[in-house]
Amino acid sequence: MKEKVLRQVFTVFAVIVAAFAMCASVATPAFAANTPVSGGTTTFNKYLMMDADANVPNVTFRFTVTAGTAQDATDNSPAIYAGVNADSIAVSDASFTTSDSTTPGTPSNEEDSTQKYATKSVTVNLQGVTFNKPGIYRYVITETATSQDGITNDTTRTLDVHVAYAEGSETELKVTSYALHPSDDSSKKANGFTNTYATHNLTLEKQVTGNQGDRNKYFKFTVSITNAVKGTVYNVDLTNADSNPNVNDGTTNSNQLVATDGTVTATYYLKNDQSITIKGLTGGTHYAITEESYSSDGYTTANTVDGTASLQGDTTGEKTMDDSSHEVVFTNHKEGIVPTGILIETGPYILMGAVVIIGLVALLATSRRRSRK
Repeated sequence: MKEKVLRQVFTVFAVIVAAFAMCASVATPAFAANTPVSGGTTTFNKYLMMDADANVPNVTFRFTVTAGTAQDATDNSPAIYAGVNADSIAVSDASFTTSDSTTPGTPSNEEDSTQKYATKSVTVNLQGVTFNKPGIYRYVITETATSQDGITNDTTRTLDVHVAYAEGSETELKVTSYALHPSDDSSKKANGFTNTYATHNLTLEKQVTGNQGDRNKYFKFTVSITNAVKGTVYNVDLTNADSNPNVNDGTTNSNQLVATDGTVTATYYLKNDQSITIKGLTGGTHYAITEESYSSDGYTTANTVDGTASLQGDTTGEKTMDDSSHEVVFTNHKEGIVPTGILIETGPYILMGAVVIIGLVALLATSRRRSRK
């Protein structure tokens, strides 16, 4: 009897459980999981600004990516997630060379005639990143600092990846947009990174003084540049010099120098009041200027660097460019004694002339007396 009762109780319990299960299946809809989406690619610009007279240097910029900081939603902005799988994101290098073309002005002001810039496109590849839910995912892109002379490094940018459901779907995700922002203001947009390439000029001027100094004589100089970035190209302004000086060895004054291995040496000829300007030297670059000796011609030589006299008259010695332009002036002086009296060598001839004149006067006087008689 007891067994029969237990069986009946168990049967009723099973029916009740089954009924609740059926009701639950009807009342609670089944939720399908989101379909994850892989990231795509986006690009930004890398700008390298420089003086209008400078040439593009050989330099490569590299970047790293880390997860940004998550932010809770506010009345004015949605929640932001820290970027996922940041170590799977690849960013291409931005490599500049001396042959790259430039655009006058600056990225924000093309009317600035004192500046120009070169541009490279950088690709951010997020194809190795998987997003599992909609939202905004934040990453930080950081430029790897370069120690190359003259380059001012940029800092960081914020990259937001917007993920949402595809149109008409409640499960399929898609990346809808990428937004690059300044690192300190995510409300503004940025189109890339900007670096400055700071350069300065080196001017060599020739002066000739003294009453015997030849103002039309060409004086020979050797200009050496060392510790430069390999491949740097320097423009030389010959506006105040002769490109083809009339010298015996046929040397011409070059309007461009190339530091192929980081060094370059060239010969220039200048005469009084002439000068050349080498443009595009960076801080840390070394230079030395030496004038050939003209002591056998009676000249004494002195030079100044930015107004300071050198201890060595015929050479500047090795100097280092800093954060300003340099001016070197070489002065050759030749003085002679100007004759102010009768030279001994001409004295006898002058005396003879005087005797002849006196004789003629006496002869004329004698002739007049005879004619009166």
